[in-house]
Amino acid sequence: LMVQTGAARFEWQHGIPDPHDFAGPRRIGVIVRHAAICPSKPPRAARAPVSTVAAAVLAADQAGEGVVTNGGGSAPTPSSSSSSAAPGGGQRSPFSALILSSQWPDPNVSGSGLVMQGRLRALGDSGLGLRVTLASEGEPGTAMDRAEREFGVRCARLTANDEVAIREILESAAPDIVIFDGFNVEERYSHFVRQFVPGAMRVLDLQDFNTLRFGRETMVEKGVDVRQMGAFRPDSGIEDLCRELTAMHRNDCTLATSEAERRLLVDNYNAPAAKVVVAPWGYPPLEGKSAKIPGFAVRTGAMFIADWRHRPNRDAAKWLVEEVWPRVHKQLPEVELTIFGANPILADTAMSRPDINAVVAGTCGSVEKAMRQHRLLVAPLRYGAGMKGKVIDAFRHGLVPVTTEVGAEGLLDIDADGAFPGIWAEADAENFAAACVQAYEDEGVWG
Repeated sequence: LMVQTGAARFEWQHGIPDPHDFAGPRRIGVIVRHAAICPSKPPRAARAPVSTVAAAVLAADQAGEGVVTNGGGSAPTPSSSSSSAAPGGGQRSPFSALILSSQWPDPNVSGSGLVMQGRLRALGDSGLGLRVTLASEGEPGTAMDRAEREFGVRCARLTANDEVAIREILESAAPDIVIFDGFNVEERYSHFVRQFVPGAMRVLDLQDFNTLRFGRETMVEKGVDVRQMGAFRPDSGIEDLCRELTAMHRNDCTLATSEAERRLLVDNYNAPAAKVVVAPWGYPPLEGKSAKIPGFAVRTGAMFIADWRHRPNRDAAKWLVEEVWPRVHKQLPEVELTIFGANPILADTAMSRPDINAVVAGTCGSVEKAMRQHRLLVAPLRYGAGMKGKVIDAFRHGLVPVTTEVGAEGLLDIDADGAFPGIWAEADAENFAAACVQAYEDEGVWG
């Protein structure tokens, strides 16, 4: 067991397996021991099989679109399976889902906010009459209010290491299914879920392969040629990898954001294929004025957008301003680069370079508006993992993305020799700058 004691304990109560255990057909048995003695609870009322709920969660639109909101947040009508009579008479309670997250979903801040909103749409449109509770460690604010208003979910505040609070949330939500938003959240709260609602199905929403991202970051710090990033695979003996894989084995299902990530986990690390499922982001369709995409001639300038708290974004912005954009500026001196970013620190805002028309503009109030004004999205990500929200948003709003192999990851057509519907260039300054200039000037390439 890994158990940290003291006032600030996180209680990582899980076994760390030997890396060799993942190489064979045997699966790891995880042993959990709780020191606290909790009174027994009466059995809950009979419910329909939880696998029905799981199917609804995993049935996000496979095209990544067509998932619409639930009438501005009104509760969905329960399906016949969830409203039929329970044993002993009366009506069976609706299914209940609980999402545990470290932050409230905000699509104008990060890609994870886009993913979470897609999950909320999928749950709302499942037809099962789901009661959804979203519990987050984030501070209450507009993003929390929007989740309640637009998706009709109940929001609750999580407090790390507060067993009383998490137990109250779990018992109030009485979930049939619990979704952990990232493996770090799973490590902090899964033992509480197993203790207080042992019958709930547990789903790990991986978001991205964290160990892959950390390993690539180390490569950049060591000065390794970033063009080797696509072929990099973390060694199976790395402790972070063991933790992440253990979380997958510990839960009933893991959601991967792309087929490329699913194949990596299953083929390279023997993650159980039956427990790893691709779950697209689930964008709603564009309607009304939003469905009309502005063309090449009415757009101007280039943009980069990021959440500064995500280290790959800060590295990309720094490399862009210091190495790439000076080369672009020599050929396109009139073109302005606008860098949007949420949660900046002083070093981020200090990246502005008026001498090369590069401006750090702060938080983007509307991603849609910004992406429909600019002609180019530059996303020179040298490391990272998972699909990139900024690139998907660019496609959605008719904005051409210029990115790296890492930035295109998960969006490359695996069965078409790596075809990518945008432009991706090698992660060296000369090639990337040349790709930016070509995409900005050539309407044929842009289209």
